Amino acid sequence: MGLVPTAKPPVIGQFANGRNATDDFLQLASSKGGTVFGWIDSDGKLQGTLASTGVTSINGLTGTIVLAAGTNVTLVPSGNTLTINSSGTPGGANTDVQFNNNGVFGGDGNFTYNSPAGLVTIAASTTGGLSVVNLTAATAILNQNSPILALEGQVWNGSSSVLDGWLFQDIITAGPASSLVISHTGSGAVTAQISIPGMLALGSVGGASGNLNFIGSSSGSAGLTVATAAGTPNLLALPTTTPTTGQIISAVAGNPSAMVWTTPSSLGLTTTIASGTAVLGTSLIASGAKASTVTVSAPGVLATDNVMADFSVDPTSTTGYTPSASGMLTIIKFCTAGNVNFIVVNNTGASITPGAVTLDFRVVR
Repeated sequence: MGLVPTAKPPVIGQFANGRNATDDFLQLASSKGGTVFGWIDSDGKLQGTLASTGVTSINGLTGTIVLAAGTNVTLVPSGNTLTINSSGTPGGANTDVQFNNNGVFGGDGNFTYNSPAGLVTIAASTTGGLSVVNLTAATAILNQNSPILALEGQVWNGSSSVLDGWLFQDIITAGPASSLVISHTGSGAVTAQISIPGMLALGSVGGASGNLNFIGSSSGSAGLTVATAAGTPNLLALPTTTPTTGQIISAVAGNPSAMVWTTPSSLGLTTTIASGTAVLGTSLIASGAKASTVTVSAPGVLATDNVMADFSVDPTSTTGYTPSASGMLTIIKFCTAGNVNFIVVNNTGASITPGAVTLDFRVVR
């Protein structure tokens, strides 16, 4: 007759695996190693390894838990696996951007996204479009500028790729005055320019003409405007040729009005080529002789030009230029290439040592 193994009593109320028996109602452990496999705590809940063999609670729910499929959701059990699927049908057609359309998926062929190309398309009528709005209300002391719309690309700065873009914003200042501010941001090595292949129209259709203002950094601003006129707009076509020195822009009759480079003389106008001062000598000039020529540099002057000259102050009290029955000194003036010249001549019967005088001169053509 074989030996009947002696049954070992369950380990109850002993200290094992770091747990204090006095904290638990019942501990289940190996009698050899004293390892606690599970225990029933003072609240009557199974804990430990034995308790982890299945789900005992979800978000605070315990006991029998029922999973219910909500709107557009299906539950598919298979063995111990539960698959949760979304059964919602996208709105619209392929590439239509999805939106909440009164509680269901909506899609519109006028608002699409092409994934391979990364292209968003908004096809709207005159009543639709893209709106970027500041929803903060203005007050009596504070206007609200629009959000910034940024168009950005990537540029190589010599060592890495960095963003480069244009920012568009409606800036509202006191008045109130609204300005569309276009600014460039990014690498300083990029040449910033705005290219308009068609026509830039300023003003309102059927209304007053607009102004093109060139705002200065310190000296105010300059402007270019076309007066309002009935019929065909007044257009100015600037010349495409390179001017030479001294040429000006002139209009040619017609509409659009072609602008050309021309010389002032062709329009009956004169242009100042050079101007300045000349100081005459004070050395003795014998009777019937002349002083040394005083030459002043005048770039652009031709030998065929005429020089106008006059005293800078009243000379009638200066020796050589005072009224006299025997005469006074005579000044001869003429142009050479790049210079104006003055010679003082003594036509009197005696030698004269003239006083100092200064001439103001101007050459026009």
